[in-house]
Amino acid sequence: MIDTTPSIGNIIRLFGWAVVAYNAVSYSYALVSTLADASVAAYAPLILMEGSIFIGGGLIIVWVGRLIRRRTEQPVKTSA
Repeated sequence: MIDTTPSIGNIIRLFGWAVVAYNAVSYSYALVSTLADASVAAYAPLILMEGSIFIGGGLIIVWVGRLIRRRTEQPVKTSA
């Protein structure tokens, strides 16, 4: 039987995925709009680096949420 109650680990993990999704969309749009304008196209690598840092931060939040979820899971007892 699977426990479907939300634990703090699941909530943190889902928050991390939301951070990743938001930053991926936001910085992708910023990168495309920067590359479209020739006068600021030189800043595209900086935008790419900044976006990858924030996406990496979101993935670290996902990883921490998974660690917390594993530590708080209760094993299900089965009878043989």
